[in-house]
Amino acid sequence: MDRRPLAVTLGALLALLPACGPSEIVVGDQPGLARVVAGVPGDSALGAAEGDARREALAGPSGIAAVAGGTLYIADTGNRVVRVVSPGGVERIVAGDVGCLQTVFAPVRARALCLQLPTAVAAFPSGDSLLVVDRRVHVVWLIDLRADSARPFFGTGTRGRADSGAVARTASTSEPDDVAVGPDGTVYVVEVANHRIVAIARDGRTGDFVVRPAVGRGDGGYSGDGAEAVRARLLAPRGVAVGDGELYVADTGNQVIRRVTADGRISTVAGSGQASFGGDGGPALSAQFNQPVRVALVGRVLIVADRGNRRVRAVQLGSGLIGAFLGNGDSALGPDLLEAGLTTTSVPAGLAQAQGFLYAADAGHHVVRRIFVP
Repeated sequence: MDRRPLAVTLGALLALLPACGPSEIVVGDQPGLARVVAGVPGDSALGAAEGDARREALAGPSGIAAVAGGTLYIADTGNRVVRVVSPGGVERIVAGDVGCLQTVFAPVRARALCLQLPTAVAAFPSGDSLLVVDRRVHVVWLIDLRADSARPFFGTGTRGRADSGAVARTASTSEPDDVAVGPDGTVYVVEVANHRIVAIARDGRTGDFVVRPAVGRGDGGYSGDGAEAVRARLLAPRGVAVGDGELYVADTGNQVIRRVTADGRISTVAGSGQASFGGDGGPALSAQFNQPVRVALVGRVLIVADRGNRRVRAVQLGSGLIGAFLGNGDSALGPDLLEAGLTTTSVPAGLAQAQGFLYAADAGHHVVRRIFVP
């Protein structure tokens, strides 16, 4: 097997990432190896409310968030809950009730929240609260971890499209799928059915969180490169990442990855627009994706969950090259602790990075993997 694409991208990551502190290193982790840190490979049975993260099953985890110190949050999609994994590997439910029947669009206890299809989770910089996307009921929830409370942050439970300047908690959205929080606390929400990304920030005068268009004009298509991002056309986007004043968007329906610079201009940075597989080791703009659904930024390397190709791929933003990172295209469940490029991943989903680790959710194998990059 030709391992050159893996060597190129992994080498770039090794050079770009800062060294992690001793508290982040788990005995047995070696650079470039993929390790299961949550879930039981191949088992989607309902896990316990609390226990060893590697002994309690997950069901199609699709969203993850990692924070400094080694804490990991998981949108356990099939079980309709959100779990937290401590640095020591202890897992517990922090939001969602697996036995609930009906969603109530009002403040409730976080552990009583009736989630239907939680697809993404993001942590605020303070670490005191989370955002949880429930695509099926068209709501983004705000979870206060200290108070064990949940309330709607964006969305009313009905499909719609918020006008610019609308108050987020009383505005409608349609099929939100991913969420990211910028360093300044601005929240970015991907609206699949509205073909756009919105930015939500606190209004300094009223104190309310208000909605502003960030990327996409709202009708599906592909256009706008070189122009203002709010005038561009996206097609069913699924993922967003924030870094260095820029946004990166998984423009899933168009099979490309797009970048929005600090001055609000959009361009395509990866993908030819053809739904296929190819291009590793060459220019990212000539490569083919098949349902790129999530993105994460690690230094100047952009990580892409390429769902249809059963791979996680890496784009070096400096050189413009693309290569394999995790997965070899095979969906069969393989052993743990293999080189990332040789590890099979069935349905790559959420991505996250924190202090020397890249985390990757595999919804098909029902696990979250970690790759140590010192």
